[in-house]
Amino acid sequence: MTIVRVMPRGRYRIMVVDSQPAMRMMICSQLRGLGYGVLTCAHDGASALARLKTEPVDAVLMDVETTGTGGLEALVALRADPALRHLPVVVITTRAERETVEASLALGVSG
Repeated sequence: MTIVRVMPRGRYRIMVVDSQPAMRMMICSQLRGLGYGVLTCAHDGASALARLKTEPVDAVLMDVETTGTGGLEALVALRADPALRHLPVVVITTRAERETVEASLALGVSG
């Protein structure tokens, strides 16, 4: 049996990380429309990590194929940081290759 925890809507803040401006805008718009509070959007892993240190969020939705510092590299750094390692991270990708999925799971993604 799989148990899935669902975050209630409202006061929870989600960071969206995607290098494509149109995707960031669409995802943020959809989340806001569903009642979630999107605190911030970042264009790559490095900017996401920098913002997470000063702008706390409840969860991160991250594209693993961002330009610059990619999502997997950012996830490694996030899991190594004692202040951030607890954050639930859901990865998104347009190419669900086996290696990417396995690497993401090994790094402790939430979904």
